[in-house]
Amino acid sequence: MASLQSISVFIAASALALLLAIFLSEHHSQFRFFNHHDFDDVATISFDKLHEEQYILDDLLLKSMTEFGFFYVEGVPNYNSSDELRLLQQFFNLPEANKMELAVKKHNPLNNNVYRGYGPVVENSGTQYKEMYNIGPHEEDPTTSREDLTMLERVKLISKERNRWPE
Repeated sequence: MASLQSISVFIAASALALLLAIFLSEHHSQFRFFNHHDFDDVATISFDKLHEEQYILDDLLLKSMTEFGFFYVEGVPNYNSSDELRLLQQFFNLPEANKMELAVKKHNPLNNNVYRGYGPVVENSGTQYKEMYNIGPHEEDPTTSREDLTMLERVKLISKERNRWPE
């Protein structure tokens, strides 16, 4: 029969291993010499860079958008992941009709928002397997209807479309 001391050592070692596993799972990007994860290859950009007018997307960001469909943003002021999760759950639990009021024009032709807003699941599309909500750093609409703008300049301005928020 195992002694009380050996059982205590086993429990302490198990607890330490569990704490180490939790720590590493939450801080895996700081310890890349451990297990490589596919998401380790996703690009990261600082929040401040997103506000630079002349920021050029580098190859890693473009690769992340192509392969993963997203990139990480770090250094977001006043960010709280618990608040974000709570608000996202509130929104995505709304009835479909409420969410469609904020859908992009592609999904609700009555809306003017082309880029920012709600995107429902699109059955048999082969591209959109989940609901999504696109937001960005802009709160004022740019003027896209000016005659002197080239098509490329108009497309760039659409990406600066203001956010659409639920009431």
